[in-house]
Amino acid sequence: METRNRIARNYDRRAQDFGGRSDDDFPQLGWIMNARETLLDVGCGAGGSLRRFMQHHGSASRAVGLDISPGMLRRAAEDTDLALNAGGVRWILGDAESLPFTSESFDVVISVNSLSHLSSLDRAMRNQHRVLRRGGRLAMKFRGDLTLERPVERAMRDALAQELSADRLRPILDMYRPSSAEGARQSTVAAGFGDVEILTSRRDWVSDPQELIQRFPEIAGYMLEPLTHGERERVLGQFRRNVLEASGGDGLPEFGYSVTVLATKPS
Repeated sequence: METRNRIARNYDRRAQDFGGRSDDDFPQLGWIMNARETLLDVGCGAGGSLRRFMQHHGSASRAVGLDISPGMLRRAAEDTDLALNAGGVRWILGDAESLPFTSESFDVVISVNSLSHLSSLDRAMRNQHRVLRRGGRLAMKFRGDLTLERPVERAMRDALAQELSADRLRPILDMYRPSSAEGARQSTVAAGFGDVEILTSRRDWVSDPQELIQRFPEIAGYMLEPLTHGERERVLGQFRRNVLEASGGDGLPEFGYSVTVLATKPS
């Protein structure tokens, strides 16, 4: 429970950074949502993913956003555009691994970049299958396991490993264990879904190392929260040195890697 609270607090702190994009998270979808259908966004954050989905794939008769971060939900509730859609949106505090809804409550379930902190993707997939009606559709996108190979990720993890014992390091690193594409396929099929399609995408760019030194500790704040003040300062110092060394005094190679799961609950 404390692990989930740390992750929630980290997103509480960052709530103002979310919700501004307008691009389609699921350009591969070949269907538009029926206006009579109901929609659940698992890990809705500040509401941006729900808004984008309805913009690109049709409004719902009822929409619900669920997240573990109260700060994110407060930010989502402030979105006046969302408030006008689907007769308003309900925002629910809850966990993807234990959805607080009755079985067969929704026609469509989506999730965008919110399932990489799970202790069990299998459990989350079973829950999403349970709350979908027969014939219901799933669209899920998350940062895949290759993101652990990003140079900035390695820089932080190496800095933590230099400061902490293996026993203290393990639970910290376990807070971010994104699934592989094949792992997502296995979990989706095992949960009972059919017509499973797994897509991957990668985007590469170069970042300013000084910007990453400032920004990434905020993104990875949940990893630093269990540390003492002295440990945190030493880890951040080593992280800075690692980033600068990896960049060679120039830009730091960066990439984003996403896994998208599209599936249907059999009728």
